This record gives sequence, structure tokens and C-alpha cells, in this order.
Amino acid sequence: ASFMVAIFLGIFISGFLMIQYGQFMLSWESTFFDFMLTRNFSIREYFEAKYYFFAAFVVIFTLLSMAYGFLSLDLPLAFAACALFNMGVNSIVLMYAATYNVKKIELTKGAFFNYEGVGANQFVMILPLLLIPIFIYLPFGIWANKYLGLAVLAGLGVIGIVFRDRLIDMVVRQFQQRKYAISSGFKST
Repeated sequence: ASFMVAIFLGIFISGFLMIQYGQFMLSWESTFFDFMLTRNFSIREYFEAKYYFFAAFVVIFTLLSMAYGFLSLDLPLAFAACALFNMGVNSIVLMYAATYNVKKIELTKGAFFNYEGVGANQFVMILPLLLIPIFIYLPFGIWANKYLGLAVLAGLGVIGIVFRDRLIDMVVRQFQQRKYAISSGFKST
């Protein structure tokens, strides 16, 4: 049970800014989204830059979280495995899911208590990102070895990092299919 808590904390600590920003990734650009569609720049480069942006968040907060090693020597190991999972899996899932968010965020409005663009689906989307790593860990961590469960999480993250170009291409194809629906949604909200 303590490792499940460590995984939850690891995913949350290393990925909370990525998750917070990522679920509204396209909504932040909603004001000039049509301009983005008409400019001559690569949408793939846009998503690749977002991937590295997310990875930077994960690395910075993982390094800061290593101080929790004073509480338990297993925590830094769990946090590192969760960071790899966030970079290889959750970042791609967030970018893919962002293509379904069509709620506009007006940047000129005040930020204090501004819940524009926030709906129930944003809260629902956070749960799988936090809970699926625990469910992946469970069979290995309970029946085999807790370190094997962490190795599986880290391994999935490394696989995602190695194949990130193909995964980003998949996100770009999804975006290309949905870009007009996204644009229309931004205009109507």
C-alpha cells in the first residue's frame, strides 16, 4: 500500500504542472488558433516543442522531489519511475486528449477564480493519469516484487520516450483530423 501511495505522489509531484497545462494545451492558444492554422509552420514542431516543455516540467519537479529521499530511500526510486512514465506515456496521452478540448480560454480576463474552459471532463481526465500507473504497478508489485512493478512503470516510460517521434506523429494526425472541429468549438464557446 505504501508503494501505491508513492506512485500516486510520484505521478502527481512530477507531473502536476504538465497535467494542469496539458489538458488545456490548445485552449491556451484559442484566441489566435485560426492564425496558427494559417501560418506556415509545422504543427509537428508545435507538438514536439510541447513534449519537451512537458519533459522539462517533469525533470525539474522530479529533481526537486528527490529531497523526499530523507523520508524513505524507496521514494526517489518510485519518483524516478513515475517521472519516466509521465514523460513517455502521460505526456502523449495529454497531447492526444487535448485535441478533444474545444473550450476557449480568454487570456485577457483575470486569472483569479477564472474557471473558463474548465469542465467536468478536465477533472475526469486527471483521474486516469494518476490511477492507471497504480493499476499497472499492482499485479507486479503485489504478486512479484515491488521493484519489478516500478521497473515495469519505468520501462513503459522508456518505451514511450524511445518511440516519441512515432507517438507525436500519431498526435499530429489526430490534430489534423480535428483541427476544424477545435476551431469551431473555440469560436462558439
